[in-house]
Amino acid sequence: MATPPTHDSIRITKSFQYRGSAREWSNRYFLTNPVASGNRTAALDAVVAQEATLFGSEVHVVRGEYFVAGSEVPVTVKEYTQPGLGQFTGTFLEAGDTAIVVRYSTSQRTSKNHPIYLFNYYHGVHNDPQVSADDVAPAQLTAVGAYAAKWVNGLTYGGGIGVLQRCGPRGAVALTPIVDHWIGHRDFD
Repeated sequence: MATPPTHDSIRITKSFQYRGSAREWSNRYFLTNPVASGNRTAALDAVVAQEATLFGSEVHVVRGEYFVAGSEVPVTVKEYTQPGLGQFTGTFLEAGDTAIVVRYSTSQRTSKNHPIYLFNYYHGVHNDPQVSADDVAPAQLTAVGAYAAKWVNGLTYGGGIGVLQRCGPRGAVALTPIVDHWIGHRDFD
């Protein structure tokens, strides 16, 4: 049995067409510091506003959830109909199970002295065939890199009432994000 998370988290769920039907997928971000209960919707809104810039209009953010440490039941849920706002002119949309891979280093190590890394996978990948068939479109790569950096440097929410920073489920703080320029893959279960 897995150890429950020791940190609060936010999960953002997106939807897009995959093999002829709507398919949902999500990203979860554990937080270095909890968000006060009255500010959780503002924190979700800020993350959704940032994530919308990563995708073209074929991806929609449909839900945001806030979880407190140790629980897999969200304490705050908000439904969204936010389409992607990214403008990736001259590119084309890759297959649905392709993904942009982001890896964050941390300063912590496992009990066996292995480095701990944090990962996110983003579907809705655009490709620029004039650059390379295997590369993420440069504009989307830049957008994802800027977003990943905000999770390290601080993503402001609620007009400046708070800042979100990323960590692992047991507190390994995200340091340096690396966005792979090669188009990756993640299977849906």
